[in-house]
Amino acid sequence: MTDPASAPQGCAAPGRTGAEQRRPVLVTVTSLARGMSVQAVDVKMQSMLVPAGAGAVLESPAEAIHAEVLRDLPAGTVLRRSDLRPAMLVKRGQMVQLSVGHNQGFSVSVRVEALQDGRMGEQIKLKNPESGRILTGVVKGPNAVDGL
Repeated sequence: MTDPASAPQGCAAPGRTGAEQRRPVLVTVTSLARGMSVQAVDVKMQSMLVPAGAGAVLESPAEAIHAEVLRDLPAGTVLRRSDLRPAMLVKRGQMVQLSVGHNQGFSVSVRVEALQDGRMGEQIKLKNPESGRILTGVVKGPNAVDGL
């Protein structure tokens, strides 16, 4: 019979349930309070033993940047999807930077008014204050929207 303790790290021992697996995960560097927006300096990648039933742990800083923390998290906490939600990056009535054309080799930017709140990746309505024209864009960052 195989000794479960002799199984290589990152591999489940035969017949063992709930085994741990070593893999890179995203960990908080500092304590984060509920409602805070995660920044790159707040997290780091770290190789850790993660239980098989640990839930959806984050494996890339891009998954957490600009996300809002849903509960207080002490430093050293492994981040899970359930700990975060996309942060509100654009607020209704706010002037935001709308950019178009950068995928076609040129870029045009204009300041427009947000007619809706928006989280990362959400499509929102915007208003050009000079022409009064209603536009649509996708939230790409704090006060930043890409035109459609």
